[in-house]
Amino acid sequence: MIRTLKGLLLSGCLLPTALLAATHYVDGTTGSDANSGMSSATAKKTVQAAIDGASSGDLVLVAAGTYAEHLVLTNKTIELRTVGVLDVTIDGTQTGHCLKIDSGCDGTVIDGFIFCNGAPTNSGNRYGGGIECRSDATIRNCVFKNNGNGSQHFSGGLHIGTDPKVTATVYNCLFLGNRCFACGGAVLCEGNGNFDRCTFYGNVCTSWNRIGGVGVASDGMATIKNSILYGNKDKEVGVYSGQRPNASTYAVTYSCVSGGVSGLGNISSDPQFAETNSVFGLAEGSPCRDAGNPSDLDPDGTRADMGFSAGRIRRATSLSVALDNSDLLFTSGGDADWFGQSEVSHSGGSAAQSGSIGDNQSSSLTTTVTGAGTLTFWWKVSSESNYDKLSVSLDGTGQATISGEQGWRQTTITVTGDGEHAIVWK
Repeated sequence: MIRTLKGLLLSGCLLPTALLAATHYVDGTTGSDANSGMSSATAKKTVQAAIDGASSGDLVLVAAGTYAEHLVLTNKTIELRTVGVLDVTIDGTQTGHCLKIDSGCDGTVIDGFIFCNGAPTNSGNRYGGGIECRSDATIRNCVFKNNGNGSQHFSGGLHIGTDPKVTATVYNCLFLGNRCFACGGAVLCEGNGNFDRCTFYGNVCTSWNRIGGVGVASDGMATIKNSILYGNKDKEVGVYSGQRPNASTYAVTYSCVSGGVSGLGNISSDPQFAETNSVFGLAEGSPCRDAGNPSDLDPDGTRADMGFSAGRIRRATSLSVALDNSDLLFTSGGDADWFGQSEVSHSGGSAAQSGSIGDNQSSSLTTTVTGAGTLTFWWKVSSESNYDKLSVSLDGTGQATISGEQGWRQTTITVTGDGEHAIVWK
């Protein structure tokens, strides 16, 4: 029996703490690059200015708008995230990458953007119109559309690089109408690409091997699950024969692939999109509904649907804003991330909610405070009583636990001693 834990936590007054990381704000309408960028009222105007001002561990939070920029991230690890849902477009204007994640950026997270019209113009081979990824990164809740072209580019939407070989985790992304000359219209994996709940539709490769969907080369590996590859020309997934093909591999499971592909749980039926001009929701009765890996759950606690869904994107604000404290750095861990949301809260504002989890899984939220004082917060939980629990610990020692169907309650923890103290809700 799958049991889900849906804990919510709302901060009251938290301890003063040293800033271990910062949030940098971007607003293309009201911002100015002369601003500090350290609050929404003093936002930067361009995304690149905020990236340049950020340090490793920082969050860059981007407000709605279209940003005609060629973003470059080098030698720092940050999270680049949108405030809203699919309302921020990075437009490469067919004159360069939308985003290049260069070396030295392992652990970077990209969340919630539309990347369009990216087309590198360098001499020689041209890769990754939407994102050129040269560091280990997580890319989630993004749309790649109309990147690359059919005469020059070796990958239209996303290129996962090699030398050194990197790993990109790609979750809940849509690849639509991207084009290339060779290797992969939507994606080329020369490194390792792990794709979960993605949709690839209408991508085209015009020449070598004609892999319109996901191409693999140079000893790369593509692992694809809970996804849809449909209507790509001419092949949905394949190995590029011109670059070390014998060591390049792919594995597809619990996915819908036009024409079929071997792998556990795969189907080849028409996915029955509700519409094909924006977010590609699934029609009622689609064979891709509740057809993903039985061990993988969507945010509503049901078995994962195949393919991208805008409904999986949960937004309120950053965790620090949802928890009413911008001085603390909150990080999520475990099998499912916590997220800010405003549907359920203690006092009509917002709260942080754990991701949906199953048996033998956990979801944690961590912050660090400095010095002695008291920590007060509101929390609630909906779980199977006495089996699934929401607990809080201080420096590894349990402080309180709630389980079952528990309404909002206030809890206070006393922190003693100098130095840093780790507080974990799990």
